[in-house]
Amino acid sequence: MASATHRRLRIRFGLSLSERTNRPYVHLEIDAGTTAAELRERLCERIPTLGPLLGSALVVAGDRVLSAGQVVPEGEEVTLLLPMAGG
Repeated sequence: MASATHRRLRIRFGLSLSERTNRPYVHLEIDAGTTAAELRERLCERIPTLGPLLGSALVVAGDRVLSAGQVVPEGEEVTLLLPMAGG
């Protein structure tokens, strides 16, 4: 049984990140109170090839983009997306 201070989070990757990792998602154990910035750091440790991309990746929880200092909410689906540029 998982501790109340830890939880397993499923993180979906947007298309660009999914292509880079060759998988659509990853599971990651995080502590309660983990921020979006800390989540990016943990992912970089786990999947170093994402390092150059994670600085600009958007952490989306449910239907909102989290700022670096916002806590990743419990019970929300989390997706990492790269911002799009167009013209």
